[in-house]
Amino acid sequence: MGSGARSNRKFPGTSPCRINRKPKIVYDKARYQDRHLVENAFFRIMDWQRGATGYIKLALAILIAF
Repeated sequence: MGSGARSNRKFPGTSPCRINRKPKIVYDKARYQDRHLVENAFFRIMDWQRGATGYIKLALAILIAF
C-alpha cells in the first residue's frame, strides 16, 4: 500500500495517527473506543485461558505423579 492508500478509502480510520504526523488522518473517536474495549475483552479471555491451561497441566502432572 502506498502512502495515499488510506486517503482513497471510503471509510474513516479506526485508530489515531501519530502525534508528529504532518497530514493528520481523520478517525472516529467513538469507534476507536469501542474497538479498544473489544480488544481488551479478547485479551482478558486469552489471559484467563492461558492460566486455566496451566492449571489443567498442573493437575494432570499431579495425578500422574501419584
